Amino acid sequence: MSKPVLFWRIAKWSVLFFEFEIKFVPQKAIKGQALANFLVARPTPNNMELPAHLPKEEVFTTKALTWQLYFDGAGRRKGAGARLMFIMSSGRLILYSFSLLALCSNNVAEYEALIIGLEIALEMHIDCLQACGDS
Repeated sequence: MSKPVLFWRIAKWSVLFFEFEIKFVPQKAIKGQALANFLVARPTPNNMELPAHLPKEEVFTTKALTWQLYFDGAGRRKGAGARLMFIMSSGRLILYSFSLLALCSNNVAEYEALIIGLEIALEMHIDCLQACGDS
């Protein structure tokens, strides 16, 4: 945030996200003392036994179920169309296709496809989504 260019870029994205009720929150660094204070405030009970040997992999990690969204849009003289493909974390596919009523360019059709995909993702309560397009 020390460079003015970065501040304006973040401000621009915040305004764009506001339309879709997405709030941009910059990531904050956790200070060592804040982490120590958290651990002191929540001590383990005295009668709780800790295992002597803890496995080294995935002890304190969680894995989010990431969905993938592939979108594409195309503008034509008589309208436009949009296609979406959701890929679940298990590998199953969900396909959608839409006709857009307004005449628009290919880029606008691509953006409309992305917006429709994000709206569907919100309705499906998808927490982690990776969106991919060719535009």
